[in-house]
Amino acid sequence: MTNAASTIASNKLPYDRKLAIIAMHAARNLTCSAFAPLRQLLVALLQEDGHTPVHADEQADNLIAAACGVMASIEADEPRKVPWRGGPDIGVYAEAMYDLERAL
Repeated sequence: MTNAASTIASNKLPYDRKLAIIAMHAARNLTCSAFAPLRQLLVALLQEDGHTPVHADEQADNLIAAACGVMASIEADEPRKVPWRGGPDIGVYAEAMYDLERAL
């Protein structure tokens, strides 16, 4: 991957359903031993997609935070009104997570 392509990849987070599902599982297991391996998997998948290690780490946290927010929003039976941490790319994930969680 060229330097320019790497920079572009590190600044975008196109929707990938498996990332949303893994982030949701990690959010459900925040206090369990399964959390660290799930988070590491998320970071590894983001790096595989061309994200820098630092950006992958940050985006993994953003995805997990969005999943936590989605679950809290559903439990409270009200839409989240605060902007998502991580920018507009995370908003796409939040909407998809919301739909996935409501479908269960």
